[in-house]
Amino acid sequence: MQSPQCIMGMCNYSSSHHSHQCITSMRKLELCSEASSVILGHQRKLTLHGKSPINKLFLSGTCSSNFLTNKSLCCKNVHTSISHFNSDVEAKDQEITDREEASNVNPVTDNVSPKVNEIQKPVETAQEVTVMQGSEADEFSLDAVRSESEDELDVLAERKVPKAVEEYAEQPLMPISYTLASYIEQSEVLQKLIQLGVDLSKVEKRRGGVGEKILKMNFDPDVTEKISFLHFVGVESDNLGKFLTKNPHILLEDQENLEKRVKYLTSKKFDQAAIAQIVNRAPYILCFPVERLDNRLGFYQKTFHLTGEELRQIITACPKLATQTLEKAKENIFVLKQQFGFYMDEVKSLVVSHPRILTRGKYKLITVFDYLHNDMGIPHKLILNNPQVFNSRAHQIQERHKFLEHLGRAQYDPKEAAYVSLKSMVTLPDGEFCQEIAKSTIEEYNDFLKTI
Repeated sequence: MQSPQCIMGMCNYSSSHHSHQCITSMRKLELCSEASSVILGHQRKLTLHGKSPINKLFLSGTCSSNFLTNKSLCCKNVHTSISHFNSDVEAKDQEITDREEASNVNPVTDNVSPKVNEIQKPVETAQEVTVMQGSEADEFSLDAVRSESEDELDVLAERKVPKAVEEYAEQPLMPISYTLASYIEQSEVLQKLIQLGVDLSKVEKRRGGVGEKILKMNFDPDVTEKISFLHFVGVESDNLGKFLTKNPHILLEDQENLEKRVKYLTSKKFDQAAIAQIVNRAPYILCFPVERLDNRLGFYQKTFHLTGEELRQIITACPKLATQTLEKAKENIFVLKQQFGFYMDEVKSLVVSHPRILTRGKYKLITVFDYLHNDMGIPHKLILNNPQVFNSRAHQIQERHKFLEHLGRAQYDPKEAAYVSLKSMVTLPDGEFCQEIAKSTIEEYNDFLKTI
């Protein structure tokens, strides 16, 4: 861009006819230089933002060095360029003002309006323009929806309550709860089980989520089929509620598997009465697979060299032997042999005559035997003849023994006079013990217990 001084020098070589116009043009050129400096300032700011706009407004005019050399057209072209520039600047300023009012664009942040960018920077691709227009349309539509929803929303106005899901379900949905008691009114199977005498508070505490699984069952035919089978096996109606309370898992078992287990017991020559006694006293035995039952019965038969009749005898008398873990039985056998000093034949005699000894806790066995053998002086042979002593508690034996000593009747040798049977001493109730064994009264016995 040429300075105003250079243009002044050129005008001095022109004729006097154009002197007045040149002076006027000089003033306009000063305005043009000020406007060009403003545009150059905008160019520098855009260049700092990574843009390189082209000043088409000023260069599009005819104020160039080629035209300024022409003396006759110099001032005329300058005047025309300045007028065009002023009109363009006013138009652009008006467009910027309109755009700022419409879109609330901060001119300080954006520096120039989108229209100026369209003129000063290269034209974007068609895809970029489409994306920009789509995003602007989306923002406008979202703002319109938000403003419309905010205007129409009334917190205090009555709203339509949606239809409940239960109207579309075949059965009413049950509420979420941690106890079965909340579902009794809506579950037929729970109502029927309560009528049978089942304690649901104990059923829901069983492992495996049995309560939740029963809740999803239908009473007919899922539950009625199992009840008919139990009645056929030998479970009495009065004992059915107690049976299902102890073993609710039987309702989840397959009917075919239950029949296989009963057939297995029949193949081992257990009669119907023995099977009924086993099932009633050990409800979980019908939930054991046939292989597991056969493994347990085979263990007892091989360990003690039992005959088939002896095996059926101990299982019928104590069905829990078929359901408890074999580790517990092995521990008790070890205690009887190694700690108590019984021979294997004597252990077999204890098990056949009193099989419950293998289901007792080993520490209870140790405390009872220690007091009988070491404190009372009872020999092994006398204990073998009275294996029922292992069913009692050590402190009960101690109380009754001291009371008999107080009365001078603590005689346990069968060969001596006033012999006291160990079986009677540990099995009789307190009243009968005082009357038949101690030959005293229950009041005297209670008074003596207060002195211990």
